[in-house]
Amino acid sequence: MKYYAQHKNCTSVKLECENIVKICREHDSLDYISFMEDEFSKETSLPWVYYAKSNDTIVGFLSVYSYGNAAELCSFVLPQYRNQKIFSKLLGQFQKDYRNFCAYVPVKPKHSAGIHILSHFGFLYTSTEYQMVLLKSDVSSSPNISLSQDFSVKREPEKSDDSFSFFHFYKSHTLIGHGSASFLNNTACLHDIEIFAPYRNKGYGFQCLKLLLHTLFLQYNKIILHVTKENPAACRLYQKLNFQICDEVIYYSKDIVQ
Repeated sequence: MKYYAQHKNCTSVKLECENIVKICREHDSLDYISFMEDEFSKETSLPWVYYAKSNDTIVGFLSVYSYGNAAELCSFVLPQYRNQKIFSKLLGQFQKDYRNFCAYVPVKPKHSAGIHILSHFGFLYTSTEYQMVLLKSDVSSSPNISLSQDFSVKREPEKSDDSFSFFHFYKSHTLIGHGSASFLNNTACLHDIEIFAPYRNKGYGFQCLKLLLHTLFLQYNKIILHVTKENPAACRLYQKLNFQICDEVIYYSKDIVQ
């Protein structure tokens, strides 16, 4: 068994790793979380994937998506090569390179074996995250769509990226919060929605989000967002706006120290 680290984009490596994911999903009958984020990674000086080869064939890999001092991981090993400490060696290589990073691994609640393995290697439970979705048809059929004239939303497109925008929330002429969104095809994904502390618990968040959704649905048919289960107030707010939970992910994390 030979081990490698890939710094630059390589289509053949990517395709082999994606095929491993497909085989593992079919073999284990589980909808595993996977990503190959080389083109999106911010930390280009470090490897974006580590992999093991047997007879010139990739049999296992660990993929990295890094941002700031955080790194999100996913890893798969072909069923016939499991229990050979491949993941252990790939993780060891990653930890040598990504010192002083915090590593995060998303797993589905049903993936009990993966949770056990992460615990064995010192990863600790961090949070449970819901993915929520709202369709344009859900809003148009809701009686609760009246908009307050006291609130406004101003959009500020990212100059270097037309698939991303910032939003600023106002009550009258006072800035009371902000957020952002990314866009792909007919879908908008909300990020980092925040109402500033002095304006919370007054219903302002509901009014601002209602107006933001109205604005986005002029162009998009679907809006998604992620919210932690540990933030029940935010969960209730989104459900009040007719968002539905469509997926659940558990995050485990580990600080990689020198």
